[in-house]
Amino acid sequence: MSPSVDPKVYDAFYFQGRYQNINYRKLKNLSEFDHIYQKAGTLIEFSGDDKVIDFGCGAGHLAFYLYLKYDCDVTGLDYSPDALFFCQQNLNTLKNRNEYAGIGAKVRFLSSDLNNLPDFKNIQAVFLLDIFEHLSDGEIDLVLKKIKNWGGKDGIQIIIHTDNNNYLRFIRPITDLIAVCLGQTSFKQIKEEKKYVLEGHINLTTASKLRKKLS
Repeated sequence: MSPSVDPKVYDAFYFQGRYQNINYRKLKNLSEFDHIYQKAGTLIEFSGDDKVIDFGCGAGHLAFYLYLKYDCDVTGLDYSPDALFFCQQNLNTLKNRNEYAGIGAKVRFLSSDLNNLPDFKNIQAVFLLDIFEHLSDGEIDLVLKKIKNWGGKDGIQIIIHTDNNNYLRFIRPITDLIAVCLGQTSFKQIKEEKKYVLEGHINLTTASKLRKKLS
């Protein structure tokens, strides 16, 4: 199956412009991570023996947050070469800090697309943060079918965060206008942002539609 969105869309400019920029050389505490990682990372309490997958890991921030908070084993998956470059760069930075020297044994990042998804076993949880909007319905079905086979005897937990189309259509224009009035952004920046949304977000949904798909 060919991906609906070319991985070249998610290039260095995409990650530098849209993702939180964390300086891992100077990182001091978990509160420095964006709220989405903090919120997702506290939905489940992990132990050091638990194995977790960050599906569509981007720059690796969630994977690092989970490891630093729980000392759990985390594998990040992505099909963007630039995403994996940033992941490895950040991982190497943490490895070079004495307090995180052992991170390489528990955190890794793999190149994987829908045609070569790994066969994991005994995975406690899979995180898909801001992933579904980048996949077609057929791709989502394939991913979920595969993930359900990754769990152990107690099953597997799946944590999903995706853009709400109702928010983007009705609320976001208002917040954008307020941000422009406050000098926090410009109409040019908003236009550039929408370009990336249209290019990569091919399957925007709502909470009710997502619940129906997952039921």
